[in-house]
Amino acid sequence: MRPTRVLSFYDNSLFVQQGKELVLVNAAEGTLQKRWDLPYTRFYDIDRRAIRLLRSGVHALLPLNDRKIILVTKKLIYRFNLADGSVDGLFSGFQGSRPLFICQTTAGDIYFGDYFNNPERGVVNIYHSQDQGETYHIIYSFPSNTIRHIHGLFYDPYTDHVWVTTGDYDQESAIWKTEDNFENLDRVIGGEQRFRAVQLIFTEEYIYYGSDTPLETNYLYRFNRRTKEIERLQKVQGPVFYGCQVGSDIFFSTVAEPSTINTDPHVYIWGSKNGKTWKCVKKYRKDLLPMKLFQYGQIFFPRGENLTGNLWFTPLSVRKDQTLQRMPVIGMLGD
Repeated sequence: MRPTRVLSFYDNSLFVQQGKELVLVNAAEGTLQKRWDLPYTRFYDIDRRAIRLLRSGVHALLPLNDRKIILVTKKLIYRFNLADGSVDGLFSGFQGSRPLFICQTTAGDIYFGDYFNNPERGVVNIYHSQDQGETYHIIYSFPSNTIRHIHGLFYDPYTDHVWVTTGDYDQESAIWKTEDNFENLDRVIGGEQRFRAVQLIFTEEYIYYGSDTPLETNYLYRFNRRTKEIERLQKVQGPVFYGCQVGSDIFFSTVAEPSTINTDPHVYIWGSKNGKTWKCVKKYRKDLLPMKLFQYGQIFFPRGENLTGNLWFTPLSVRKDQTLQRMPVIGMLGD
């Protein structure tokens, strides 16, 4: 099978990259619905090791409607027309190789932020599109010596706010919120490694995340919207980058990024039905290729609402590397 990565849900379908193609799969049954040739692919996009070494391929996909999507690739973001395969809205004016996440509000505003090494701790920008990805501009900038980089921007459907996660050292690690399209950006919590989050998962009462630190033991946490308290939920084996929901069930995956604190060579998927009690439902061992060159062991989840009853994911740098995996959630987490 060609190297594969899950990308995003759209209704009951799932967008997946397979080699040089974009594929639409029935997310309930796993059957093929449609294929497109991807632009800007290279000969090495059919080779698993080359993809890992060169950080190539599609890193994120944002569906706009049933005709157009936005694709995030290395050094380039563009809009792809599903009807005729045409491309527009090309943008490469961000810092780093690519943003980790891109989000859209119900009003149609699109946001993402700079994710790059930034050893000099220079200015870090947030970008905005208000024309469905045709053009982008800087809407907010973190001043020099404020943060290292932006992990992600996430739209909160319960409040209509946009949240931002940043890292990496203590004072740089924080979770921020804007209620007014970045006229103001408030630091909600921060200043410690336990606030070094990547992806946020929203429910009506809580905001869930996992810590992403090689410096301390990592945990899953939740932030109480009403009391503003942080609750430590579950110790995990390594840093947490990615999460998702299947219906109301919540899942996070750990990363094999060994340090003096985090020594486990496996990646794990943790899940919960109630947000309080957590269960490890899957693990893979990191492969033998050097992680600095061929990437940490990790597990990607697709973005978007998943009501299919299946947990879809793609392992990377582990057994089943770059394959499409599906696990029914019925009975997985108990009653």
